[in-house]
Amino acid sequence: MMFIYRKYRKFKKFFCFSFLIFAFSAFAQNDDFLQGENLFKENRVEEAVPFLKSAISTGKFPKAYNYLALCYEKMGLLKESLEVCTEGMKISGTDKKVLAFNAGNVCFAMEDFYSAEKWYSLAIAANRLYAPPVLNRANAELKQEKYIASLEDYKLYLDLSPNDRQKPEIEQLISLLEGFKKAEEDRLAEEKRLKEEAALIQAAQEQQIFA
Repeated sequence: MMFIYRKYRKFKKFFCFSFLIFAFSAFAQNDDFLQGENLFKENRVEEAVPFLKSAISTGKFPKAYNYLALCYEKMGLLKESLEVCTEGMKISGTDKKVLAFNAGNVCFAMEDFYSAEKWYSLAIAANRLYAPPVLNRANAELKQEKYIASLEDYKLYLDLSPNDRQKPEIEQLISLLEGFKKAEEDRLAEEKRLKEEAALIQAAQEQQIFA
């Protein structure tokens, strides 16, 4: 009986020791994320990076992807920032709308407006009431001379964010794009009319030949 009791005491000590190691490890992991988050908020982004990478490696802090991507962006490491966003999009529990929005901003800064537009579209798909990517997609479309699509996005943005401080400038841009849209519609209508007129003339000429 005494032998069993000693075994139990040894097991109990081992269990308590193992629990303390696990608790310390969990605390350390959580501390890495909090350290990284606090350093980021203090704009000490280079110092935040190793803590956020450590937090990501545990697989328990999906929010760390957002912070790490923004750290790299602030450091001018745009390729690395885009890689973090791309990886974060595959991870369960991450904020997909924010990651896609950040990726769009990185691509825009790289002047890859086509990719920026695609990322902003992913952010919008993740949350259709999330206004920032709508405005930025409009800007990306404008850079690509997709004037009609850009017009619709600027209008949608003001529907989602009617009190935006940039509203007067956006409304002015909308007015200019509406003018372009009207001119484009008139051009297409005239082009269609000329084609139909040419077709009628050709048909009439063919009838005369057969006659």
